[in-house]
Amino acid sequence: MDALEKHIRKNREELDRVESPDISGMWNEIEQHIPGKRNKRSALIIGLRRIAVAASFMLIGGFAVWMFMNQQNSNDNTLAQFYPELLEMENNYVQTIAQKEASIPFDSLDQFLFEDILDELATLEDMKATTLEDLPQYSKNERVVNALMKYYERKIQILERLSNEYQKSKRHEKKREIQI
Repeated sequence: MDALEKHIRKNREELDRVESPDISGMWNEIEQHIPGKRNKRSALIIGLRRIAVAASFMLIGGFAVWMFMNQQNSNDNTLAQFYPELLEMENNYVQTIAQKEASIPFDSLDQFLFEDILDELATLEDMKATTLEDLPQYSKNERVVNALMKYYERKIQILERLSNEYQKSKRHEKKREIQI
């Protein structure tokens, strides 16, 4: 007989007695280790963080659009002031641009998705502002007039591209929603 067998025979009565476990104590231990309660709280925190991030992006985007619109309206010089014969053409361009801008929901645009196009618009606006500042000084220079006409044409093209890209992204979102 080995030592384990001797020990079992010697202490058989003690080993045969079944201990009743402390069920309430075990249940308390189990409840403490259940992650469900913590997950609800952490899910709430994650949800609030996402909302805060989305709100900050919307705020930044709204501010950028506001700055963009204010920059557009800040120039006092117009081409028609120096070339009255171009008043009708300039008004047509301005009206077309206003219609294109009205058709684009700038407040709900994804600033990251359309960053390149919005940067291009901002650069174009900077170039227009500089040209309009120089207009009184170089009003007799035909290049300045051509530059402003090209500005209007280019802005219309960029706005059309932005509108098309926005519509394309909306179609992709709808397709994804349908697939889900």
